Amino acid sequence: MNTLYIIISGIIQALTEFLPISSSGHLIIWHSLVTSPVNALNLDIILHLGSVLALIVYFWKDILKILSAVIMSIGGKITEYSKLGWLLILSTIPAALVGYFAENIIETLFRSTYWVVVMLIIVSIVFILVEKFIKTDKDVFSIGIKESILIGLAQCLAFIPGTSRSGITIVMAMSCKLKRAEAARYSFLLAIPIILGASMRGLMMIASQGTTSSNINMLAIGLFISFVFSFFVIKYLIKFLSSHSLKVFAYYRLGLALLLLIALAVGII
Repeated sequence: MNTLYIIISGIIQALTEFLPISSSGHLIIWHSLVTSPVNALNLDIILHLGSVLALIVYFWKDILKILSAVIMSIGGKITEYSKLGWLLILSTIPAALVGYFAENIIETLFRSTYWVVVMLIIVSIVFILVEKFIKTDKDVFSIGIKESILIGLAQCLAFIPGTSRSGITIVMAMSCKLKRAEAARYSFLLAIPIILGASMRGLMMIASQGTTSSNINMLAIGLFISFVFSFFVIKYLIKFLSSHSLKVFAYYRLGLALLLLIALAVGII
């Protein structure tokens, strides 16, 4: 049963990290319904590590192009990939600062089901409004400094469970006129340094605490499940967003918020 719990947790993480429906929100709900056989925060760290490893594997060609272009740009050779790389760095700064200085405070204040409900509803409304009123026709290479800062600031909201890091950055990129699939591409590339950095900090915390061999085995299973399912979610979500709107995710989020309100009212969670 413990192994089954870990497998289900890994699948939930993979599906909700990249689908714009909030991984942290779903994991908080899942952990509140069923007691985790290992430390829930440690499990979340490992599951997020699996997701970021999937991102690195999926985008490895883009990552190599961006890294080499950024290095070459230091010598004065500017290309569209070097520009994209520097803008991704710029977008990373706001969330990196918030995560470094305020992550513990944010988790203490907002890690509750009530906040999950609030953010599920608010971001759903934003999805619907952007899909209705914003015309999107640009690719990632059209992003400028202003757009990268706005997307970076939007990413800070993802520290509040229920927001969805992918959702809020995709919708902000769309507000900057990026086509849906291109917005997802920028969002996923932007996720790599943030999730990787947070995972490394988390791994150091886990190492300092010490853990049993049985726990290590369960965390390893979670890492593997999260990695495999995350890879396929990334692949097929980008294809899906090429021809489908975010409204389906908005409706799902609103439905989930309603179910959570009912569950809170009757005391299930």
